[in-house]
Amino acid sequence: MKKSTLFILSLMFMFLSQLLWNNTEAYAYDLSITASMDKFVDITGGYDYSNPGDGNQIYVGYDYGDTVTDYGSARAAIQFELGTIDTSRTIQSANLKIYLTTVENLGSLGPPFVTLYSSDTDGWLETDSSLPTQGTAIVSNDYGLTANSWKSFSVTDFIAAQAAGDGKASFLLTGVETGISGDRSQFCFDDKTVASYSACLEITYVPNSPPTVTTQAVSAITASTATGNGTITNLGVPNPTAHGVCWNTSGNPTTADS
Repeated sequence: MKKSTLFILSLMFMFLSQLLWNNTEAYAYDLSITASMDKFVDITGGYDYSNPGDGNQIYVGYDYGDTVTDYGSARAAIQFELGTIDTSRTIQSANLKIYLTTVENLGSLGPPFVTLYSSDTDGWLETDSSLPTQGTAIVSNDYGLTANSWKSFSVTDFIAAQAAGDGKASFLLTGVETGISGDRSQFCFDDKTVASYSACLEITYVPNSPPTVTTQAVSAITASTATGNGTITNLGVPNPTAHGVCWNTSGNPTTADS
């Protein structure tokens, strides 16, 4: 009788290694974050938000085109609040996007370009002439600027680090900075008040994937105990919070069973 019971138990005992994994979002998706601050600064000072003027534009480059708008060189800054990024997930890509409304080339300077810097200085203000400090150049002397189109920059590593850090990301944009009277080599992009075209970050996460396991034969079977065996071959994404063995004396076991 005892041998028969053990035989039946061994046949009915089914091993399952179940990782507790949240698969409610088992697919990649984009998170769009709009700029929390943006501005440009030229020789006349900072961008005056109390009088936006020319279509709420941010200028980068050199403009000494006439006696009315002799602004010299202009630099721009953009900041993003990263609190909506899910730091429990791995960022696959992060792209900074600006919508170029104007790309101008007049005089002897040649076409405009952009150099994009990351910055660890997040305490700058829109209301004065301060700019974030110049950090690491993410893109240098990029001439690929086309009016009435989106310009995209890959900023994945910087955003991942800042999201895990102080939760803010500041960028400094520079272009052509010297010239003479009659020269204009600059580009403009929409500021944060232009809802559909403001600077933004597009975040894509590494897609969630289920863990994988292999099962081995049940061992050390007695009248009241047995040992279930299995191997976790891949933890999946994100990392599971727990693992273990589920068993049942009839049917397929689930996490609701012992």
